[in-house]
Amino acid sequence: MKEASGVRAGKRCGVANYPLNSILDSDTDYALAVTDLDFRIIQYNSTAERLFGYKAEEVIGRTVQDILSQEEVAAERFDRAIKAVERDGRWEYDIKVEDPQGKPRLVHSAMIALPGEDGERKGYILISRDVTEAKRAERERAILATVVEQTAEAVVITDTAGTIQYVNPAFERISGYTRREAVGRNSRVLKSGKHDEAFYRDLWDTLTRREVWAGRLVNKRKDGTLYHMESTIFPIRDASGAVSNFVAVGTDITHEVALEARLQQAQKLEAIGMLASGVAHDFNNLLTAISGYVGLAKMTLAKTHPAMRSLEMVEKAAQQASSVTGSLLMFGRTADSDRLPLILGRLVSESISLLRGVLPTSVDIVEDIPSKPELWVDADATQLRQVLLNVAVNARDAMPDGGQLRISLGQDRDGRQREGQRSSLPFPLPSGAEAGEAESAHAVLVLEDTGSGMPEEVRLRVFEPFFTTKPRGRGTGLGMSVIHGIVSAHQGTIEVESACGQGTRVTITLPCCAPEVITPAPDQESTGGQGQGETIIIVEDNAQVRSIMTSTLRAHGYEVVQAAGGEEAAVLLEAQPFSVGLVVLDLDLPGQEGLSCLAEIRKTRPEIPVVIITGSADCECGVEEHEADVLLQKPFRMLDLTSAVAGALEKADMTHETAT
Repeated sequence: MKEASGVRAGKRCGVANYPLNSILDSDTDYALAVTDLDFRIIQYNSTAERLFGYKAEEVIGRTVQDILSQEEVAAERFDRAIKAVERDGRWEYDIKVEDPQGKPRLVHSAMIALPGEDGERKGYILISRDVTEAKRAERERAILATVVEQTAEAVVITDTAGTIQYVNPAFERISGYTRREAVGRNSRVLKSGKHDEAFYRDLWDTLTRREVWAGRLVNKRKDGTLYHMESTIFPIRDASGAVSNFVAVGTDITHEVALEARLQQAQKLEAIGMLASGVAHDFNNLLTAISGYVGLAKMTLAKTHPAMRSLEMVEKAAQQASSVTGSLLMFGRTADSDRLPLILGRLVSESISLLRGVLPTSVDIVEDIPSKPELWVDADATQLRQVLLNVAVNARDAMPDGGQLRISLGQDRDGRQREGQRSSLPFPLPSGAEAGEAESAHAVLVLEDTGSGMPEEVRLRVFEPFFTTKPRGRGTGLGMSVIHGIVSAHQGTIEVESACGQGTRVTITLPCCAPEVITPAPDQESTGGQGQGETIIIVEDNAQVRSIMTSTLRAHGYEVVQAAGGEEAAVLLEAQPFSVGLVVLDLDLPGQEGLSCLAEIRKTRPEIPVVIITGSADCECGVEEHEADVLLQKPFRMLDLTSAVAGALEKADMTHETAT
């Protein structure tokens, strides 16, 4: 290679007088080569030596093709270029060469015809420049631009004043603004009003300090709706280091925020359910004590006593309160429903009495519940009351100025669903509701209001969990989905018919079951069993419940020993290893003490009968699971307690006789 800039030349071939020597001798970034008419190199500068990897003495007299890469020669593009320059006097395109290390380089070249003094073409000049890095940067910029254009994240570029200069398609899709509408406007067009001035001041202070800001933004779409963005905003600096632009990259997390809110709501409902269960459990203890003392009082009074009527009213009120706690426990539990054959008309009529206390006087309830025929269904009474209550509350909300709620009950004798019923549901009915014998009867319960009704698009979504049209804070969106779940679990169907301004009609169809043979309840004066002095240990942490059970059992001829917890019970069992005839155990003792106590009894004294009492609705500790003899659900009557104790002792005696 030449030590200093200059030109390596062969014979001049008629172009010696052409003013090129000064250009060839200059220190330039351009590789220059002069050829004759046959494209043989006759002049070659030092930049060309560095670019093409050949010294001047190596190429003088050789053709341009000799300095190209084998790939370029094989492509025959240069041959086509030669024909073009011979025809047009000029040629320009990118060619591939190899540098002195053998690495491929991309060179942008132009070949121009050189006229002689007589105007005739005497040769050509080849002007080339290495554009390998420039092309690579260009490709990278193109890839980056493609990524920005195709990414799912919204990208916005503004100047330092916040004026939008660029938005990508994702921004258009999320915000509703087209690129033409957004560019040139200030980014404050997206402000939602959900952030105070301090929020935006902190954002801009961070950016003006040339720092990156990251956080959540609530923005406003073109149509006025709001959306949530997880955004990162950072400054762009120019060559001098000054901030020239800001770039915001954001992910639409509106759906995730909604899911997060639903999860929080579900957790809130779970917490409320736990609280409701706890309240109901404590209340059940009180009801058990109330019922027990009322029962004892009635035992000591004659039927004609003036206080008997009052005691019966107290007892009835306690039973009604028990139904209320059952509803609370139903809200908080996850166990299977407690189904029993019941007369649907009777349950609906009783529930209407409850609804009259819930609905305002401006809502008139019209009842059409025939007493005959009696329609028996196998159902959970608490759950069906919940269905009626939820539908009635929705009707109330649809009639803020008052109206009429008509509740009617009928029978579909062939069990077929009415036309259009299936199509009104947004999901398949359970198989149990679609099948059925043609002769099987179905009870049809209809609740129809004169409220505002709903449009078709709302009606089709009415059973979706968390879907609600009520204002924030007035509905969870779970009511109708819970109703659908209850009805489906009862192998029934539910249909909602409605139109704007025409009210709403909810039709519930439940399969009927065979009438239950009802055994007359034992007379109130019945003792429920008389003891023979057997020793009974009562393990109960509530002093009132423990006291009334003790008094009742002693009045029935039993010896009773009290224990407030599992440890006391263990001590009593150890002190009286053979005289204990039965244990009454509250399984809801604090912690796991009730379960531990039961396990210890079964381990050390398996022959002792155990009567379990519990106030939990989701108790999974039934008779079979823990080999208990009887399970009593609080609140219970003292008659139920004495009957359970007598039955358990009798069963134990029979087992002992069989064994001996």
